[in-house]
Amino acid sequence: MTQTIPETVRGAAGTGAEPHGWWSRRPWLHMFLGGLGLWVATVVVTFATGNVNLIPTIILLGSFLVPVAFVTYAFGHADHVVTAQRIFTAFVYGGVLGVLGASVLEAAFLRQPSGPAYAGVGLIEEAVKLAALWLLARRLPRYTMRDGIVLGAAVGFGFAAFESAGYAFNALFTAGGPSLLNLVETELLRGILAPVGHGLWTAILGGALFRVAADRGRLRLSRVVLGTYLLVALLHGLWDASRSIAGWLTLVLTGTRVQWLLIRVGRAPEVTAAQVHLFTVLSWGLLALDALVGVVILRRRWRRATTPDRPRTAPLTLAATVVAALVLAGCSSAAAGAGGTSSSSSAASASASPPAAAAPSALALQQQFVQVVKQVGPSVVLIQTSQGLGSGIVFDATGDVVTNAHVVEGADSFQITLANGRQYRARLVGSFAADDVAVLHIDAGGLHPASFADSSRLQVGDVTLAIGNPLGLQSSVTEGIVSALGRTVNEDNGVALPNVIQTSAPINPGNSGGALVDLEGQVVGIPTLAATDPEMGGAAAGIGFAIPSNTVRDIAGQLISQGKVTNSHRAWLGVEVAATTSGGLLITKVESGGPAARAGLRAGELVTAVQGTATPDPGTLADVLAGLRPGQTVTVRLARSGGGTRTAKVTLGQFPG
Repeated sequence: MTQTIPETVRGAAGTGAEPHGWWSRRPWLHMFLGGLGLWVATVVVTFATGNVNLIPTIILLGSFLVPVAFVTYAFGHADHVVTAQRIFTAFVYGGVLGVLGASVLEAAFLRQPSGPAYAGVGLIEEAVKLAALWLLARRLPRYTMRDGIVLGAAVGFGFAAFESAGYAFNALFTAGGPSLLNLVETELLRGILAPVGHGLWTAILGGALFRVAADRGRLRLSRVVLGTYLLVALLHGLWDASRSIAGWLTLVLTGTRVQWLLIRVGRAPEVTAAQVHLFTVLSWGLLALDALVGVVILRRRWRRATTPDRPRTAPLTLAATVVAALVLAGCSSAAAGAGGTSSSSSAASASASPPAAAAPSALALQQQFVQVVKQVGPSVVLIQTSQGLGSGIVFDATGDVVTNAHVVEGADSFQITLANGRQYRARLVGSFAADDVAVLHIDAGGLHPASFADSSRLQVGDVTLAIGNPLGLQSSVTEGIVSALGRTVNEDNGVALPNVIQTSAPINPGNSGGALVDLEGQVVGIPTLAATDPEMGGAAAGIGFAIPSNTVRDIAGQLISQGKVTNSHRAWLGVEVAATTSGGLLITKVESGGPAARAGLRAGELVTAVQGTATPDPGTLADVLAGLRPGQTVTVRLARSGGGTRTAKVTLGQFPG
């Protein structure tokens, strides 16, 4: 087997003469930049033309570009025994054998994600790469640490190339069909990052294997090789676990109560918008730390390979790295265990408890429910009026209590009973029927004001508890979830409530004005009504509605500070209407100086449509106005009693408080 090409390359690199300059002595850089340009051009042409025939080129060129460039660089630094044929064989055969072996073993032993899964992946993949390197190097005429590093890097980069191609191919196919954007994003991330890790780890392992072979005359699994194998497997596991560890560290530093509760019940919490920047920094920082450790170890091994009499400081490096990797792997296991069920805790619970014992996750959720009720219960009150019963929430420590406007509507006397049984006469501070919010006041001390959440952050699926006094049964609790957001519903008095919360927590008579709370014990809304089933003639089970806490805070704050609402955020047309049988609404009164009066609308005309939506009844008109905003100019279609139609442009006003 000829050595002419290696000699020529190494001779040019090793002499002091530089006849062709810095650029021409770096063929690997030519290859990388040229290939990168071709890959970018292929991506641009594919996006521009939609020609799917170029997709294989994107996958293959993107996956193999960095590995081939690095192998070319490593080949220029190998000894004479490492020929181009051996490099190519290590890259292709080693890569394919490694991917095949890892796929089979991981499918057999790592079927279920768990805490130790990351470490298991590292152990399996580094083992199959070591086996592939051993198979390819078993008949070499001699062994040096430098050759082991180069051939190990070739196997690692080959593994990364074939693995990245597989991930890119999978990323192409999504539930919505082929996604070229997903493919390109995957190539950019895995095509660059994966080769760095795999190349470093197998280069370190190959150097250790060949160093022992150089001393013993043949390949052997000595303690040095096994120790290095465990080291690179841990570095590999740390690399794969970087996102989980970053998520765990993010929760430790900034986690909310709900996120920790989700962990306790066996669910992996999502990183919030406020945490995503910290999470990203930690993820990339851990990858950089892992790569830095690998580079430091590889650099020391390379110096020892080129300077045999150099003092050996590897044991200290090895020990420090193993300790660091074990610590971080422990964090990974904690994070993974938090994301799923804790196998050790579950096993202990199963062995120490009778068969009917509740699972730890169920007990944790139950405990949180109990804690929320204890926290919010003292803030929920029973309201008795001359018209009936309802619920309310202590709004502040000065004695203001917020409830629904329909709870106090038409009443002239009010009595409030606190959760501890104390009773007080109350007076009405103000009421705003358009949002169904009212405020009462009692002269009492030692109150427990509720904490109100930002209802704009609610998501469908959030767990909610409804605390109130249904049928006069004080401090009753029901539970459900947020079923939908942004609903518009109509009350019996014709008021349209926009942007309400739909919940599956049962809402019964007497619950109105109570508290709908989240698992952090914060009020997210005020239950106001339950849906009715027209066929059954009663309430529809599991469909209730609540006014969002942001609306409650806004309206209640205005009522308390001004006695009325001056900024309702609700659109107002400025007319009173009555239903007819002619497909429109009869204008019975036009408010003087209001939006309709300024636009020339007159009593006796029929409103048949607003902004293109037909208005056959008052409820539909209320729904349309609920979706509009003050200051918006809308088109109103009118019909005259004597025949004929016309349209008018009306600039909507602010609903008066």
